[in-house]
Amino acid sequence: MDLDRPEVYERLDPSGMRRLLRRFPHLCREGWRVGRETVLPEGMRRVERVLVAGMGGSAIAGEMLRALLLSQIERPIAVWRDYGLPPAVSSDTLVIVSSYSGNTGEALSSFAAARERGLPTLVLTGGGELREEAASHGVPVLPIDVKSQPRATVGYSLCALLGLLQTAGLVGDQTAAMTESIDQLLAQVNDLDENAALADNPAKELAQELQGKVPVIYGGGFLAPVARRWKNQFNENSKAWAFFEELPEARHNAVAGFNFPPGSDEGLYVILLYSPLLAEQTRKSLAVIAELLDRTGVEHKTVSGRGQGDLAQQLTASLYGDYVSYYLALLYETDPTPIANIEHLKARLGAQNP
Repeated sequence: MDLDRPEVYERLDPSGMRRLLRRFPHLCREGWRVGRETVLPEGMRRVERVLVAGMGGSAIAGEMLRALLLSQIERPIAVWRDYGLPPAVSSDTLVIVSSYSGNTGEALSSFAAARERGLPTLVLTGGGELREEAASHGVPVLPIDVKSQPRATVGYSLCALLGLLQTAGLVGDQTAAMTESIDQLLAQVNDLDENAALADNPAKELAQELQGKVPVIYGGGFLAPVARRWKNQFNENSKAWAFFEELPEARHNAVAGFNFPPGSDEGLYVILLYSPLLAEQTRKSLAVIAELLDRTGVEHKTVSGRGQGDLAQQLTASLYGDYVSYYLALLYETDPTPIANIEHLKARLGAQNP
C-alpha cells in the first residue's frame, strides 16, 4: 500500500476522515471560543468540584482536562463513565454531562440522576435527546455545533471545557497556552497530512511499522489520557487490537509480564509517550522500560508532542495518534469511519447511539 498515492484516500476514505483530522486545530479554536462565551449562572461558579459524565471521546476530553489541571487548581475534577452518578456527588459539584450525539444512554442516565438530585448541571452536546432535555429543564448548554464523527470532537470538547472553566473563574488564564496549542497543531497538520510524503511524515512511517502488530501505549501524568486516546483510535479507526498502560502504575505490574508467552516480541509494538514536563520519576521509568523492551526484543518507539506547554504537548500528542491510526486503517485497507462492531453490539443490546 502506497500512502503517497491520492487514489488510496479516495478509495478507502469515502467519508473523509482525513478532512476531520485536518480540521482538528480549527475545532480546538472554535471550542475555546464557545467555552469562553458561555456564562455559567452565579451559583455554578461557587462549586467545589467538577464531574464530567460521558463515554468514549467525551470522557477522554474530561480525562485530559483533569490531568492537565491537576496541579493548577484546588477543585478536583473527576470523570464518570457509567450510568447514573456516584452516590457521593453532592450539591457543591458541577456535573457536566457530555455527549456529542446527545443520545448516549449512559449520559442521559447521568443527566436524569443529576436533575433528580438537584445538582448544578451543564450539558456539552451537539443535539439529540440530551439537548432537548436540557432545554426543557432550563439547563445551560455548551453546544457542539459542528458536523463530525463523535471521536473527532475531543479537541473541541477539551478546549470548550477549558474555556468554560476560565470564564467561570475556576481556572487561571489559559489564553497563551491555547494560542501556542493552535499554532503547534496547524504546523503539525502540515507535517502529518496525507500530502506530506512518507519519507517526511512520521505518522505514515509509524503506521507502517505498526502494521501486523498489536500496539501497546504507555503514558503518565498529563499524557496518561492520551495513551488511552491512542488505544481507542486504533480500535475505532484502524479496527485493530490495542492496549494502554498508565504510569507510574505500570511499574508495579505490567513490566513483570514482558517475558511470556514465547514469540510475543514478534507481535507487539510499544509506544512510549514522553515529555520533558513529566515528573522526573515518570521520565526515568520510560527510559528504563525502553531498556527492558530492548532486552526482550519488543519493538518500541518514543513519541513526543510539540510545543513548550503541557496543553500544546497534550493536544499534539493526541492528534499524532489520530493520524497514525488513520494511516494504519488504510494499510489494512479498511475505511476508518464506520464502526460496524459497535453498531452491531448496540443493535443486539437495544442500546442508544453514542
